[in-house]
Amino acid sequence: MCSDTYYSTWCLSSDHLFGSVGIQHGSYAVLNTAMSQQEYDTLVPRIIDHMIATGEWGEFFHPSVSPFGYNETIGYDDFPLEKETIEKYGWRWYDIPKKERSGTYIIPLDVSQYTLDSVSVETAEKNTTELM
Repeated sequence: MCSDTYYSTWCLSSDHLFGSVGIQHGSYAVLNTAMSQQEYDTLVPRIIDHMIATGEWGEFFHPSVSPFGYNETIGYDDFPLEKETIEKYGWRWYDIPKKERSGTYIIPLDVSQYTLDSVSVETAEKNTTELM
């Protein structure tokens, strides 16, 4: 469990973190940079005051800094938007490359039509061997 953490994620058993990711059993860090308690207690209130003044405090990170395209996120699942709208906002969009596929595809059989009485063990073994 973590305590006194702000804008931090995936941290375990840590406290007094600001903007940190993945810290385990740590204390007093800003942007994953460890510091003394005195430095932390001086710097973090200044950062928070600045964020309040700019209207950033309490807001989630802007989508433009995400390493993922909007269409790759869970936000797209719940609130689908067109590519043009996403680009208008300055957010990322990921165009999934088209892959040329070749080879054979195995189409699953409808096995409901088969029963133990209608299919012999030999036929089942032959079909299994051919598929493998």
